Amino acid sequence: MSSAVTVGVRVRPFSAADKVRGETEPAVDVEEKSVTLRHSIDEKKESLKSFPLDRCYSSLEEDGDKAATTAQIYHELVGPTVRAVCEGYNGSVLTYGQTGAGKTHMVSGTPSDPGLVELACTEIFERLAAMADGTVAKASYIEIYNEGVIDLLDPQAHHHEHSPTKGGRPPPPKTLKVREHPELGPFADGKTEMDVTSAEDAVGVFQFGDSNRHVSPTDLSPHSSRSHCSFCITLHHPGGQLSQLNIIDLAGTGQGGGSGVKTLLASAFSTRTDSGEIGGINRSLTTLGSVMNALAKKAKSGGKVHVPYRDSTLTWLLKAALGGNSKTVLLCVISPAREHYEDSVATLRFAERARAVVNQASTKVAKTKAQLEREAAEKLAKEEAERLEAERKAEEEEKARVEAERVAKEEAERAEAERLAQEEAERERLVKEEAERAEAERLAKEEAERLEAERLAQEEAERLEAERLAKEKVERVEAERLAKEEAERQEAERRAQEEAERL
Repeated sequence: MSSAVTVGVRVRPFSAADKVRGETEPAVDVEEKSVTLRHSIDEKKESLKSFPLDRCYSSLEEDGDKAATTAQIYHELVGPTVRAVCEGYNGSVLTYGQTGAGKTHMVSGTPSDPGLVELACTEIFERLAAMADGTVAKASYIEIYNEGVIDLLDPQAHHHEHSPTKGGRPPPPKTLKVREHPELGPFADGKTEMDVTSAEDAVGVFQFGDSNRHVSPTDLSPHSSRSHCSFCITLHHPGGQLSQLNIIDLAGTGQGGGSGVKTLLASAFSTRTDSGEIGGINRSLTTLGSVMNALAKKAKSGGKVHVPYRDSTLTWLLKAALGGNSKTVLLCVISPAREHYEDSVATLRFAERARAVVNQASTKVAKTKAQLEREAAEKLAKEEAERLEAERKAEEEEKARVEAERVAKEEAERAEAERLAQEEAERERLVKEEAERAEAERLAKEEAERLEAERLAQEEAERLEAERLAKEKVERVEAERLAKEEAERQEAERRAQEEAERL
């Protein structure tokens, strides 16, 4: 069943500190379904900011008998959710606002002015008595401090009574683990659940746990809570139906800026306040604002939007209350003082954004602790089996990867060897061809040289033959000349002889 978060705001009375500062005129106008903040721009002008909400209450003293009481707020806003819890639905009531605005007072109340816890417990047990169907009620109370979950019903949670350690501080209390059930969502594993049979029992359990909360004096409150707390009444109905009422008192916000959820200023706190507390509160409230933003965007767009539940322990445990299986009421408390205008604006913006969040409330079948433990063990076993299977697959994938790398390496080496062998064969072929070419050139050169030598020898022989023939011719000619000269001489001698003889 879809149901939007119901959002109401309460304007607290002026505090003594407000009056000391001279704050007497409220800077806020309250209508039944809207709140308007007035902020002075100058002496003549004021800016107005209006915020439409489901129900708005004024508890100012000047309202007299019309001033809203916690009982009135309970019956009009919280009562329907409590009655739904008795019918088998889950319900959540959150209080939000500035430090010192009266959130914890509204939850805890006083003997003369009962708080939300007492009023809710009273109605629950009245209805259980009227139903008389054997429904069993259990109460638990946890605290989220510095992102750790503390069981306030555990005797070890009495941090005020611990023996101091070095430095004068008590040792930190034991923290619980947050686990997620597939049907019931996140829960604090191992928290104490006490059987309660009456409103007095339940309120007594609440008061016992409340005495263990981390508190510290601030400039705005002498007993300011330094943690977020969740008081839970679980109803075990006949037939295994389970329903829970969670009343959540959020740690106070303070002046800061940004996203609609104000962060705390260290200067607002006493020097005894641990800066780690401030950081833890800042982180959880900032994440709460981010979750509200995401849920509002999701409701508006209808699409898939990441909701950062896991970014803080608070929002992780509030998963069912914010966008999950619960009927949820958000009660915001603001100051009427002008001094706190910025904080009031931030609180109302947060409230306005919360109105857009839509939950899906349904009845659930109750599980015994043994069943929850068994399911948790089965889930762990399944997760372990999935982890081992994932490891096995990863190991097989790694083996396959290594084998593939080995085969690829061998293939690369084979290809490289083939390439080298081919290069070597090519080199040898080229060397052989070069050798053959050189040999051929050498032989060709030798043949050319031989032929040249033969040619030269032939030419030399021819030259010698020519010289011989020329010499023979010269000798022959010379011989003929000499023979001719001899013949002429002899002829001359003969003629001379003849001449001599003639004479």
